[in-house]
Amino acid sequence: MFKEARLKAPILVFLRFLLALIMTASGIANASEFTERVAYADSLELRPEVLRYYRETAIGADMGSAMRDCTSRPNASTETFVILLDIADHGAFENSAVEPKVNTATCFATAISRLQFSSPPASLPRPLTLGIKMTVK
Repeated sequence: MFKEARLKAPILVFLRFLLALIMTASGIANASEFTERVAYADSLELRPEVLRYYRETAIGADMGSAMRDCTSRPNASTETFVILLDIADHGAFENSAVEPKVNTATCFATAISRLQFSSPPASLPRPLTLGIKMTVK
């Protein structure tokens, strides 16, 4: 019985190590995916037709209101953050991601994910990813 317990301990340690390795790799993959989406969103902003669409949707006032609400909360954070949102064919936001996940960033991401753009023209690339980088002062 004692030998069985000794054999199980190394296996348990190995399984914990393997689980930690998988979780770390998953976190690295998620970070890499986020970085790739940021680069993709940045590249979209270089396209005149995408910028025209962003300007014509004019939800800036609603975004400003959401940001004021999130920054006026007692637990508001002041770190720089990035929010990524894909604009669906019907104009709704989907597939949101935020880094780092600080209070103000998650509040703002939740608030703006409820907003609606006009439907993007079929000629625009898909996914149509909007990137927002903010610094709260």
